[in-house]
Amino acid sequence: MQPSIWSGDSISVYHVNLADIQPGAVVVFVRNRHFVVHRFVRRTLGAVGDMIVTRGDACLHDDLPVSQDEFLGVVARAARVGKNRSRKRAPAAFCGVARFVRRLDLARGFAHRALASLAREIARTVNAIAPRYLARSTSLAARVNDGGLAIMTPTHCAVVTLNEVAAAIWLAADGHTTLAEIVDHVVCGKFHVEPHVARRDAETFVGDLLRHGILVPGERPIVNAPAATLNEFAT
Repeated sequence: MQPSIWSGDSISVYHVNLADIQPGAVVVFVRNRHFVVHRFVRRTLGAVGDMIVTRGDACLHDDLPVSQDEFLGVVARAARVGKNRSRKRAPAAFCGVARFVRRLDLARGFAHRALASLAREIARTVNAIAPRYLARSTSLAARVNDGGLAIMTPTHCAVVTLNEVAAAIWLAADGHTTLAEIVDHVVCGKFHVEPHVARRDAETFVGDLLRHGILVPGERPIVNAPAATLNEFAT
C-alpha cells in the first residue's frame, strides 16, 4: 500500500460487512496465510457469493476477488514512527500541509511504479532471450464467450474472461511451443499485429494467466501437457 501505508506501520482495524465498505476504503484480508492491506476497488459476485476486488496503490493489477471468509475489516488508523495518522478528515487548518504531503507521497508512488515498470521491461528482455514454454493448467473448465473464453479456476474459485488474443495464446500453449513461436505464428499471423507490439501484449497476457494459475511455464518442453478441451461449466 505504499505510499499510503508502509511496511512496519501499525494499523487499527474495525469490522464491517462487505456490503458496507465505502469507495476508496483501505481493507485488510488474509491471503495465503499473510495479511494483505489493499484499497477497495469494487464489488463482484463470485462462486462463494458476494466478493470484493482490491488493489494496492502501487500495483498495476487488481487482486483476485476477496471473499467474506478472507475479509478482516477496514483500516481506521495507521501509525508510523510513533505518530498516529487517522484516516478521518483533517482539520481545515492543516489541509494545505496535507495536500503538500500527499504530493510527496504521489511522487514516491510514481517513482515506485517507474522502477517496477523498468523491472518488467528487464524481465521481458530476459524472457525474449531464453525461450519459455507454456502449457495449459489441468482441472480447468472453460466455455466460448463472445469470441473469447471464460475459464473457471477451481483453485481460486474465480471465473477469468479472456479476450480473443489471450484465448488464442491459451489454446496454443501445448507445452512444446515457446511464447516467441506462439507470438510469431498465432498472434501476428491471425491478428496482423506488429511483432514488437504483439510480444509486449503477449507478455502482459501471459503474466496475468500465470498469476491466475491458468498457464504453467517451463524453460524446457513440458511433457504430458493437457490437450485443449472446453469443459462446460454452469453459470
